[in-house]
Amino acid sequence: MKKLLLITFILLTSACSQTPINNRYINANWQAIAIAPFEGKQADAVEMELDRLFAISDKVIVYTPDHIRLELDKRNLTKEYNEFPQKVMFELAKELKVDGVLFGQIKTSRIKNQFTGYPTTSLYSKLIALENKSVITATHHETSGFMASDSSSISELVELTVNDLNDVLDQINPSTKKSWFERIFN
Repeated sequence: MKKLLLITFILLTSACSQTPINNRYINANWQAIAIAPFEGKQADAVEMELDRLFAISDKVIVYTPDHIRLELDKRNLTKEYNEFPQKVMFELAKELKVDGVLFGQIKTSRIKNQFTGYPTTSLYSKLIALENKSVITATHHETSGFMASDSSSISELVELTVNDLNDVLDQINPSTKKSWFERIFN
């Protein structure tokens, strides 16, 4: 009985995405995205998790933040990137022939949350179409607790963000979407 309830729950929740998407990009069939280096004190931890979870995507080719840094260095654009990150990132993305760019920021607040009394960590991201700079989707996840800024909390936030982005990529590239059966048993 528990298995039946679990399968029913999974079917109901996997049938529709709760991540908002700019409807103009449904079925756009993107080939590649670039992940810009994240902002924030714990950006390295976020980027390592992104590499682990998202860079092996079978949905699109993903240029990771480390790859982007190498490309910036190769083109002597690091200093300019530090001054004008979006402008330089869009120029680089055009050269790499990607369809979209993911920007993100991690913020940790040492100030205690008014509701829980603990510090908070927030992860923001937005996926932008290169062709016209439209926002395709934006995500925000937050955790609060005694250990809100530890690596397991960051991993959890990144995993939630990647799940959201995979939902969006399923809508952009519907041919890569896995069935509920494949999600459960693979």
